[in-house]
Amino acid sequence: MALSCFAASCDFLEVVPTEKPTLPDATKDYNSTLGFLYSCYAGIQNPVYFANAEGSADEFAIPELWGYACQNVGYGLYTPHNLLDHRWGNYYRFIGQCHLFLQELQNAQGVTESDKTRWIAEAKFLIAYYHFALLRKYGPIPITSEYMPMDTPSSQFAGRYHYDYCVNWIVYKLDQVAQTLPPKREGNDWGRATSTMAKALKARVLLYAASPLWNGKYPYPSWKNKVTTPSDKEFFVDNDAKYKETIGRDNYGYELISPTYNKYKWERAMEACQEALNFAINEGGCKLYGTDPEDLEFYTTELGSDAPLPYVPGREENTEENIQFKKTVMMLRYLVASRYPNNEEMIWAMTSSNINGRIQGRIPVHIFQTGKQGTWANGYSAISPTLYTFEHFYTEDGLLPSEAAAKGQFASRDEWFERGGLTGEHREDIVKFYMHREPRFYAWMAFDGGDYGSRLYKTNSNDKGNPCTLDIKTAEGHGYDLDRSPRNYNVTGLMTQKFVNPTATFVFDGGAFQAGETKPMPIIRLAELYLNLAECQANLGHLTEALANLKIVRDRAGIPTPTTSPSQEELIEIIHNERFIEFWDEGHRYHDVRRWAEGKKYFGAAREGLNAMVKNVSFEEFNVRTPVNQPYKWHDRLYLTPIANDEVYMNPQMVQAYGY
Repeated sequence: MALSCFAASCDFLEVVPTEKPTLPDATKDYNSTLGFLYSCYAGIQNPVYFANAEGSADEFAIPELWGYACQNVGYGLYTPHNLLDHRWGNYYRFIGQCHLFLQELQNAQGVTESDKTRWIAEAKFLIAYYHFALLRKYGPIPITSEYMPMDTPSSQFAGRYHYDYCVNWIVYKLDQVAQTLPPKREGNDWGRATSTMAKALKARVLLYAASPLWNGKYPYPSWKNKVTTPSDKEFFVDNDAKYKETIGRDNYGYELISPTYNKYKWERAMEACQEALNFAINEGGCKLYGTDPEDLEFYTTELGSDAPLPYVPGREENTEENIQFKKTVMMLRYLVASRYPNNEEMIWAMTSSNINGRIQGRIPVHIFQTGKQGTWANGYSAISPTLYTFEHFYTEDGLLPSEAAAKGQFASRDEWFERGGLTGEHREDIVKFYMHREPRFYAWMAFDGGDYGSRLYKTNSNDKGNPCTLDIKTAEGHGYDLDRSPRNYNVTGLMTQKFVNPTATFVFDGGAFQAGETKPMPIIRLAELYLNLAECQANLGHLTEALANLKIVRDRAGIPTPTTSPSQEELIEIIHNERFIEFWDEGHRYHDVRRWAEGKKYFGAAREGLNAMVKNVSFEEFNVRTPVNQPYKWHDRLYLTPIANDEVYMNPQMVQAYGY
């Protein structure tokens, strides 16, 4: 598409050769203008790409030699000189792209006024989104409210604005576009901006603003600006009178972050979360995946009516209870690997991702050596969940394994890595720690002796396929072997199959990889709105209401909610852990821990796995709690990402993030 030039850089237009596309070509007819609008979406980044900064959270480890941005952040090495995941320029480039689209839309040919109205709202939604993406990564940012020509003098560049001002500006824009955008889209338009997305994003923006880091607990309150922030009271609509007086300010001075707690931020967030949830369920037509009986049978549509249900250790017998449990496991795999209209939970998803990109880096190295084929069919190991992850998925009773063990409802801690008494090839090596766990554990995690995939392994193209049974201890199976693969290996001995399309297969007769239909990556799904609202309610002391919203998510996951009434502090912790499980590896954890101001507690702690980085290790040697031998560090400056020095030098109004 000719318009791809605009997604790269606005100064393309200054050097465009003769008879090449020019700016007027971008709006010469309906399709060209629509393509210009589509190009504005290109700055949205995959929220679950493991190599980005989001991969530095305590969810998993990757091989140290890879040297990705996630390791740069996790090791505390982020500086303005070595930014491997620098999105500042990218996001501002696409903000400029959106403003350029709005500027040129008035000249569009063959576009109706009603089309222009809707497309203006889409572009403004993206402007708000890109500003929020910057805000949550870099903290207080400059607001770009109009198109800035390439020859704009640096004296006119904006400096950072107070965090609360940025929040109010973004929310104001989202309120505006929500009045124009349609509540949902279908067919080829699915994934474009809707009013449901706008309200859901507003709820997330205000949740972040109410969270401790931005509500009285930022560790460097002395951080000051070079310029003053203007009044933000113009951004409050009539029904925001209370917040206009309690949150809006006429004069921020040189302050960048409010140093004191403000309860009204939680109240405002709670109202937005409730509004977004109600709107999504009603006008948006959203519902939690798995609440429709057809969701439990969807796997037969794609895999065939004879498709086997997932293997769950200890639930081999085909009782009605066990079959229902396994169907829930399969449903949860499709929760993050199916799209509208089969999945009405997805409020916003990134449709340009593909299954090959997701399966690579997730499947175990030498995966099909178990098939005794003697060849490396495909795949490499990278995403290795930590023991913290495995310890914080619940048991089938809805308790943490440590809590269940203390109550005598789970194996005692000193027995966790003992054999569970199962029989069958490799099944005898399944340990007690992997038994009697919740459905999400079996849907999204994988372990020694368990299965990987649904029909992942085929010996020929006519074979219907089988899951791959993991043998992580041996080099002939899926274990550590630097002779065969010096860079690709599993770090912790624990694996994940989240986001792997259940229809994905490898075929040995031709080494073919069959990915099935491309699936979208979730950006916002309905479960987040329930847990966002529950978090606001818990922080305001509305414990009964918070438990009710928590229960809805846990019911879908197939686990009970606490029957005893927890304290406010306990409930907040439960909701935090629920987010950890429900959104594991969906890009939330990196931002959640930061907005909770708990970086040292979680990201400063040692990360552990099993003794997996040994070739042909015995069962007893393998199943030992082992520190991940990588230099993870935490420093409070890591709450914000620094800006590259050249960006600071170009803008005399800009101040660097504190500590850099």
